[in-house]
Amino acid sequence: MIEIRVGQLAEKLGVHRNTVTNWIRSGKLKATATVGKRYRIEKGVLLQFCREQGIPEAVLQTVAVFNTFPSSGRHPSSPSLLPTPRMNVR
Repeated sequence: MIEIRVGQLAEKLGVHRNTVTNWIRSGKLKATATVGKRYRIEKGVLLQFCREQGIPEAVLQTVAVFNTFPSSGRHPSSPSLLPTPRMNVR
């Protein structure tokens, strides 16, 4: 999975940010909105989409390593989703 802002992706791909937004809104590029104006995109989906758009392979490699995280869907720097013990406060 890759998590990236529209402007960052547009810059990497050499297109306008509105182009990336239109791709996402139209469903041409499958992406899931997350917090902080970021989108989560499956790496394979992004690479295939870029190939279909004729984006050079050298550019694809720079995008493929950008801000990747495990496919568990949880960013490595996010806090654990496990419950914390309750404190008894009187």
